[in-house]
Amino acid sequence: TRLRLILRGKRLGLSLDDSREIIDMYEPGKTNVDQLKKLIDAIQAQRIKLNQQLDDISKLLNDLNQAEADCIDALKSNGRS
Repeated sequence: TRLRLILRGKRLGLSLDDSREIIDMYEPGKTNVDQLKKLIDAIQAQRIKLNQQLDDISKLLNDLNQAEADCIDALKSNGRS
């Protein structure tokens, strides 16, 4: 199960150290509130990071589209398409 939890953490974007720390906090028979709070913090941090990456990718795609359109316009103005 430990490996499964580490792989799940990896899918969530957690580092191995973060996954290990969260897994090590687990105490059978307890509510594991601290562990759950740590996991929520890690998930929220990963969400912020991914949203920033999405924004960066969107801006990059817009730049690429504009560069392509500029190239097409330049070809058309030179009589080549």
